[in-house]
Amino acid sequence: MRHGKAANQVFPVVFNDDQLKSLQPPALLIYGDRECTLDIHLAVSRATQLIENVKVGIIPGANHLTAVSNSEMTNRAIINFLDDNNR
Repeated sequence: MRHGKAANQVFPVVFNDDQLKSLQPPALLIYGDRECTLDIHLAVSRATQLIENVKVGIIPGANHLTAVSNSEMTNRAIINFLDDNNR
């Protein structure tokens, strides 16, 4: 958001390496390609090194709020992930 404050301010949590390693697969990590809160390349690199069986989705045209800035692609990524892991 450029002006004002979000009604439900949710700030990203940075997990340490041990916390990432403890995540139970499967896991889906979604970022917008216009993310400006953190370095998505670094986050994706850490996640793929430390989380077993993680799938990464980079949502085109989306910022930190992927579900708001590109809801169609975000929903599709989640549905595909759930479908793939429900077999």
